[in-house]
Amino acid sequence: MMETPKIKILNVDDYEPGLYAKSRALRLAGFEVYEAATGDDALRLAFELKPQLVLLDVHLPDINGIEVCRRIKTEPSTDSILVIQTSATFTEVSDRVRGLEGGADAYLTEPIEADELIANVRAILRMRETEQQVVEREAWLNAVMDSIGDAVITTDLQGRVTLINPVAQEMVGWTEAEAEGRPLMEVFRIINERTGQPSENPVVRILRGEDPAGLSDQDVLTARDGRETPIDNRAAPIKDERGNFIGVVLAFRDITERKRIEKAREQSLRYEQEARFEADIARRRAEEANRLKDEFLATVSHELRTPLNHILGWITMLSSGKLQPEKAQKAFDTIERNVRAQGRLIDDLLDVSRIISGKLTIEPRQIEIAKVVDAAAESIIPAAEVKGVNFKAILDAEAGVVSGDPDRLQQAIWNLLSNAVKFTPKDGHVELRLTRLNSQIKIAVSDDGRGIDPEFLPHVFDRFRQQDATTGRQHGGLGLGLAIVRHLVELHGGSVRVESAGEDRGATFTITLPVADAHAAPSGEAPRSSTAGESFTGLPSLSGVRVLLVDDLAEARDLITFALANKGAEVRAVASAAEGLYMLREWRPDVILSDIAMPNEDGYTFISNVRKLSEELGGRIPAAALTAYVGSKERLKSYEAGYQAYISKPIEWAELITVVASLAGRLGKA
Repeated sequence: MMETPKIKILNVDDYEPGLYAKSRALRLAGFEVYEAATGDDALRLAFELKPQLVLLDVHLPDINGIEVCRRIKTEPSTDSILVIQTSATFTEVSDRVRGLEGGADAYLTEPIEADELIANVRAILRMRETEQQVVEREAWLNAVMDSIGDAVITTDLQGRVTLINPVAQEMVGWTEAEAEGRPLMEVFRIINERTGQPSENPVVRILRGEDPAGLSDQDVLTARDGRETPIDNRAAPIKDERGNFIGVVLAFRDITERKRIEKAREQSLRYEQEARFEADIARRRAEEANRLKDEFLATVSHELRTPLNHILGWITMLSSGKLQPEKAQKAFDTIERNVRAQGRLIDDLLDVSRIISGKLTIEPRQIEIAKVVDAAAESIIPAAEVKGVNFKAILDAEAGVVSGDPDRLQQAIWNLLSNAVKFTPKDGHVELRLTRLNSQIKIAVSDDGRGIDPEFLPHVFDRFRQQDATTGRQHGGLGLGLAIVRHLVELHGGSVRVESAGEDRGATFTITLPVADAHAAPSGEAPRSSTAGESFTGLPSLSGVRVLLVDDLAEARDLITFALANKGAEVRAVASAAEGLYMLREWRPDVILSDIAMPNEDGYTFISNVRKLSEELGGRIPAAALTAYVGSKERLKSYEAGYQAYISKPIEWAELITVVASLAGRLGKA
């Protein structure tokens, strides 16, 4: 059985990323795709390949797409090729009109989502296929009619049958001998297709001296045996050589096929409308997905910059060389704490995305709010000092305990402090105040900076809303920080409000949180991770354990090698899956550690190839996956590929050493 050849599509675009994206989407949809980056190449390939469709960018480096389309459509050998014009630059109605008048069959504006592109391509191909089918069917019908001729019946002046040809005999169910001399109304019976009632016979009109007229398209011929056939007809008077009226000739034909084609045309129109509707739905879905993606990425960007700001601030202070030893240690602690906070943000990207949908969860526990607020205050000091803003914190150390997620609360407070510093000029003042009033904790951030326009105050906490003034334009920002503050505070059962006397008169943001149960014990200090040295204390020894490490990043290999070697392990590190398999031929490790995301062959392919080896060649060596891809699906995928353990990045060294010890059977050995 012969395979149906793939539909050939010529994709023309000088913008390489756009060319690649559209070609990839078309190939995934099953099309045979060819590519061109210039108008000359497009014309050459169109004449050589004769593709069914050309996806043609308007803006090309040599010949514009409008002219390329015109040449394709005016050349007899290529005029049947479909052309979809695309453009990210010429997107006005006048541009689309010019493209369509230039011969294009469709005009799409970029960026084009894959679903929308494929829906449009399939729709226009379906329309062309239907048109071709209709043309071919009509040609076939004409050939059939020409070969068999029309059904013909003649009558005398009394309307009795005088002649009936074979085609007519077949259609009415009467032989010539049976029909001859009978009234035409008996042999040729027609009814209205809709009402089922008899229709007026055109021969009768002629016999009455009226102008001849054809049947309506609702008339049906009822044969002798009850068969019903839709027909069209024409009737004319028969005159002798002297011009005397001697009878009537009736010619008619079966229009079943024509009716079917008309129905097919109607169906084609419905298909076209449905295709356009589907394309519109796909476009709107793509726009909605794009909007959600933009919101998500903007939120992630803001979240990731929070700990980075802490890190860079303290690195700046350390680089100055002016910190006292105790301050330097504090800087190191803060940097490490925020590196870990950033790691948690990466682990919790899904939770961050749920801010928009209202599904973000927190991990509350009993905490002393003063320590959380103090940690936030410490983290903003470098930024305030760099800008020359006077910062003061007045904290009630006995404010009490709240139930909350310390990292998220610190983030909310830091956002307010960061905003205050950003909008306060040099030598201005920012004050952080923590107080308790009965059963409520109040955290107020005040500044004497740019202030807020009273008309904008109701929109301060809306996502993507910024004050429409010079201040907003000067300082930029994504318009997400205060929206995140409100969301996080509300998750803790609190509220946040803003007060400002107007522009250039400062602002005060106040967070209100409920006090926790007076008998609840606090968890201790604000979030603080152990130091690097402390993180290795009390962990099992890896003395004598041989570890093969596979990771394409040199810094990662050096860091992991150092951590394992510090506990006595013998480590050999390689940069690719291929090198890892080669190393197994020469050296037998006790444990394999492999990154997942690597070029050429990823960690899943690597461990699958290892598991194909015999036990003697290392096919059963226990292995752990190292990956920044977190989630239950990724964890399950790593186990299915052949790993026994799963370690997410950024790596907790205690977890790494414990996992290696466990895989090597060394747990419990100091």
